[in-house]
Amino acid sequence: MPCSQVFKWYGFGPGLCATLAVVLLMTVVPMAHAHEPREVGPYTLTVGFRVEPAFEDVVNALDFFVTRTADGKLISVRGGDVVDVEVEVQFRKRESLDSRIIQKDQLAKPEQAFGADNRYNAWFKPTADGAYAFRVKGEVNDVSDPQAGPLFFDEVWVCGAGTQNFNGSRFGCVSDPQTFPRGAFDHGGTDYHGYQDDDRNKLFKEGGPHRRGFRDRD
Repeated sequence: MPCSQVFKWYGFGPGLCATLAVVLLMTVVPMAHAHEPREVGPYTLTVGFRVEPAFEDVVNALDFFVTRTADGKLISVRGGDVVDVEVEVQFRKRESLDSRIIQKDQLAKPEQAFGADNRYNAWFKPTADGAYAFRVKGEVNDVSDPQAGPLFFDEVWVCGAGTQNFNGSRFGCVSDPQTFPRGAFDHGGTDYHGYQDDDRNKLFKEGGPHRRGFRDRD
């Protein structure tokens, strides 16, 4: 039964249906879209992993969206706008903006995603589970329909509870899922028919035997 008909019975106007729809959308979208939007100057910059949930040893990417906050215009390089940014991926000790950076590296320059007007990706493969952050800096500019003008920025997004906004919107950290099936172990404990994870986050962070890198035997 239409929403408007139900509310009409109780003496409410049809406008309440539209209001209710907006409220529900604002409630559901953060849960369905595991990214963190942030207003920076006249633009809204949104960051997350391209594939959520993000898993160790599975190819993923920085997922970066740019819109003009005032009217929701999608900022598209193919449409004549400017999105010229650099991305640094960081592996951190914990989910916090002030946590120690264990490792960091520069990713390839983000490219506009196929079939998307305001989506940009920089691909890489997370090799350990834990807290990740993206430092994104550069310029965005609505050149095709100049209203907001150029923005030069340098912002950091940290997964999980690191930099989640006041609505609780955030992107998930990298996890290490259960493996299946398991195979026969040799005398050294290596599973040659399945998988053995040998890069435990705790050892790496605390300077254990794998402090110089990650080693997966699969």
